[in-house]
Amino acid sequence: MRRHRHQGFTLMELMIVVGLMGLISVLVIPSYGKYRQRMESGAAAQAIVSDLRILSSAAGRMEDYCVCVFADSSTYYTYEGISSFNANVPKKRRNLLVEYPRAKINPSNVKVVFGPKGWVDTSVGSSPSNLSSSVLGSYTVYNLYVHAYGLVTNKITIHQDGKMSIEQRQGDAEW
Repeated sequence: MRRHRHQGFTLMELMIVVGLMGLISVLVIPSYGKYRQRMESGAAAQAIVSDLRILSSAAGRMEDYCVCVFADSSTYYTYEGISSFNANVPKKRRNLLVEYPRAKINPSNVKVVFGPKGWVDTSVGSSPSNLSSSVLGSYTVYNLYVHAYGLVTNKITIHQDGKMSIEQRQGDAEW
């Protein structure tokens, strides 16, 4: 007489697999949320720095002035050349809400003007007055903050000589 072997999984084996999948999801989902917050905030800050570098480069290359205006809604900014000679720098309006729905710029209502050398120019009356500033060596350094989800903050540091850097902190940590 032949014995038939049953193929398949027992109910106990299936329950163990479902339990392990539940445990893994409980551990992974919060980590993924924090990862997403860091990446979204960092990408928004990187987009701003990229546009500011383009503007600084255009000002230096054309030996003229370019301006970036961070609007008072804290979700969009525009940049352009500010004289007829520099009119070939296209006016661009970038809305952060489209690409990065939870990113906010702080402070808002700020103008950053890049002068003929590509440096931040404070002599044309449109200095970044709302930006917190400090002196580093012989240069003034301006700070702009990009927040996402209220939990992740990126500090964009704009040196007077046009160099820029990004630093990321979790939560409301002091700089």
